[in-house]
Amino acid sequence: MKKYFILQILLVLLMVCIKPLTGYSQTGTYDTITDKYVLIVDGKYKPTIVETEKIKETPTIVDSTKKIPVKSYGINSQKINTGFDVESIHAAQMVN
Repeated sequence: MKKYFILQILLVLLMVCIKPLTGYSQTGTYDTITDKYVLIVDGKYKPTIVETEKIKETPTIVDSTKKIPVKSYGINSQKINTGFDVESIHAAQMVN
């Protein structure tokens, strides 16, 4: 039991001693606003622009939709004579 206790204490001390050394292993500075490391390089900067050409072709539009013709509908309003007589319906009355 005492052997494991001493081993645990040694392990904790080892971790406490090694932890500060791991912070110095990163190169550059840490930017807390963007959460990124910034690496500053000293040297000559030569910006270059790649040669380009304007596209001279005009795109052609191919309409793939089908045009559906609009149909016209007409109504012929005529009175049609039937052999039925119209009978009146009496109103219903409320029961108390």
